[in-house]
Amino acid sequence: MAYGKVMGRSPNTMNEVIDLLLDNLEYPADGCWIYPLSPSKRYPRIRCNYESHTVHRLAYELFIGPIPEGYNVHHRCEHPRCCNPDHLDA
Repeated sequence: MAYGKVMGRSPNTMNEVIDLLLDNLEYPADGCWIYPLSPSKRYPRIRCNYESHTVHRLAYELFIGPIPEGYNVHHRCEHPRCCNPDHLDA
């Protein structure tokens, strides 16, 4: 299933993207939050209206706030598939 689906289709609104993300996270023992529905082996992505969003940046903006312009979001846990906001820094 590429990028995940909502009721058999790609999400069309940011609220559907957020629901898709939160409804499908896996929580391994290391404290990371892993989004398993992306085919990417490194940075998982979710599509919305023909735009692709990396899951860790989406999670940062959802739980922490806007990412300052020109900043990258780094994983303190060094796990590129993690989107736990406690593991992310900008």
